[in-house]
Amino acid sequence: MPENMKAEPDGRVAVIDIGSNTVRLVVYDKPERLPIPMFNEKAQCGLGLGIAESGRLNPEGVKLAIKSLTRFINLAEAMGVGRLDLVATAAVRDAKDGDAFVAKVKKKFGLGVEVLSGAEEARLAALGLLSGVPDADGLLGDLGGGSLDLVTIDKGAFGEHATLPLGHLRLIEASDGDAAKAGEIVAKRLAGLKDMLNMEGRAFYAVGGSWRSLARIFIEQTSYPLHVIDNFTINREEALRMTRLVGGLSAGAMEKITSISPKRRESLPFAAKALEALLEAARPGKL
Repeated sequence: MPENMKAEPDGRVAVIDIGSNTVRLVVYDKPERLPIPMFNEKAQCGLGLGIAESGRLNPEGVKLAIKSLTRFINLAEAMGVGRLDLVATAAVRDAKDGDAFVAKVKKKFGLGVEVLSGAEEARLAALGLLSGVPDADGLLGDLGGGSLDLVTIDKGAFGEHATLPLGHLRLIEASDGDAAKAGEIVAKRLAGLKDMLNMEGRAFYAVGGSWRSLARIFIEQTSYPLHVIDNFTINREEALRMTRLVGGLSAGAMEKITSISPKRRESLPFAAKALEALLEAARPGKL
């Protein structure tokens, strides 16, 4: 872990997550098994845009990320954070200039960045789930901008994991902006994980901003009485119907969904197609 700020075990702690699509700051009052965030803010930076073709971080995204980091680090200091950890995921991990970006952050702010491996990213996603659902049983999928992390969970115990370059931003590029083709790309990659994905009748736990946005749409379309996304559950058949619906929407139709941010709307059909492919391949009983 980077030695960021002075460690105070009973004080406030914070994490800045430098992802392929967003940079997010979360501040917690004090470390507990299930800490409650006192501050949570994200910025759309698009670090991973174009990485599939160029192999490098998006230059405009780097500027936006540095600007966001400046704001977030100042906010953390103003809130009296004793420990601040910076972590980066797929975009920084995979980019040719990822190390240069980390060095730039270190030079400008004096703070180290922990670049998570695919395995570590998947493990942490599973830990996050188990913090809230200790007896989780089935398959966890964490869809980011750059990668899709999968972890099997057997009644609270970790199992196999896989990290695939199938984040929603990369799917847009790989499919030339064709959501149906993106679904085919995901299905083809999942075919090689047939044994791992045998989840007949169990649960699929969907994690990540794009899938949370899908859940908002599911809640609205099914007239679910509680507008609470965490632990919202829907059966496989209904989930497939909704993912096919969203995955087939045109750009014009997506613009009419005002409950989702414009940036998120652009990639939502691709996230829907990725989820559809997973539901088809794993055949869980519920989402």
